[in-house]
Amino acid sequence: MMSSMQKYVEVSVQKSLASGTTTADESGNLELTDTGADFVTDGIQANDVVHDTSDDRMYVVDTIVDLNTLSLTAIGSTSGTGLESGKNYIIYSGDASQSTKQLIASDGVVLVENDPVDPINSEVNIQYSGSSGIVVKITHAATAAGSEA
Repeated sequence: MMSSMQKYVEVSVQKSLASGTTTADESGNLELTDTGADFVTDGIQANDVVHDTSDDRMYVVDTIVDLNTLSLTAIGSTSGTGLESGKNYIIYSGDASQSTKQLIASDGVVLVENDPVDPINSEVNIQYSGSSGIVVKITHAATAAGSEA
């Protein structure tokens, strides 16, 4: 009788610190403003990562301008210029010590593909056990086509 040993891939999962919806148009300013937020109380710091989930863009926090505004640097191959009003976002800790490790099984995988509706190639879906199986989504800063980065 032959059996195989299960294999896993370990990924880091960053801690989510805050989320919300922007309230001012900061496109072109490389900023995020949300008058309903308190970025100081939320513990936001330089090097935390902002994911604009509406436009699927990624940024790194440079500074906290005030309680409701962050100064940003765009990251990824498809860089944004700041978040417009009405955009949804999630802020993740940039501190590696606040991340957790997640094991993703390598057997039972039937499909690995970029999300077909992802406009900038920053999400990978891993499908297990056929079309009705579990899907694991990995979101990352976008890279140029063909890049191994």
